[in-house]
Formats: sequence, structure tokens, C-alpha cells
Amino acid sequence: MIKGEDITRESLIEHLTKGFCKVQFRKQTDGKFRSLVCTLDSKQIPAKFAKGVVSSIEGKDDPTKLSVFDLVSRDWRSFYIPNIMYYYTEDHLRGQKEEKTENNEEKGVKNAKRTPIVTGK
Repeated sequence: MIKGEDITRESLIEHLTKGFCKVQFRKQTDGKFRSLVCTLDSKQIPAKFAKGVVSSIEGKDDPTKLSVFDLVSRDWRSFYIPNIMYYYTEDHLRGQKEEKTENNEEKGVKNAKRTPIVTGK
């Protein structure tokens, strides 16, 4: 997890262009917290949206604002970099899944026998 003062536009863009990130931030408009699974990796963005990648990376309009492609809603979203509380990189998120799988195997969950449900006829 990368948080607070460790977050820079450059490091976030570097992670987003290589894969995806889960970003937690406070919305500028209403102060509510929001989470996005997003990318700037052109391989993960549909062709009709791809032209937005370059303009997002350049950040000419406002360098504190970053537009990203939301992998859940399949559209562009933006947030202010100073409002980011933290973000997880793709590697970190994949590592968490692997840890959960390993923990389940240690606890015997993977090999647990399942009892079939018998219903009356």
C-alpha cells in the first residue's frame, strides 16, 4: 500500500501504465470516500477510449488532477492526487489473493470435505 505523502503523480502514473491500481480517495465535490480499480495501461483500455491516455498522463489542464480508466464502470473517472488516502498496486493486490489462498490451505479449507445437502423426495 502506498499512502499519503509517499504518493506522487509520477509514481502513480508509473504503476497505472504498467497495470491497474485500487485507489482510495476523498471526492472533491462532497467529501465522501470513493474507491476505484483503475488503469492507464493501454492494453486494458478499449480502443474507443485509448486516446484519453496521453492527455491524462500529460496533465496539462491541472497537474493535481488525474483522469484514469475505471475498470469496473468501463469509463473515464478523475480525482485529485492530494485527496488520495492510499492506493494498492496490481502486484500488491495479486499478492493479497495469493496470501489468502495460502492461508486457506494452511487451515485445511482447500481440502475440506463438503457434506452434500440431502432433500426429501
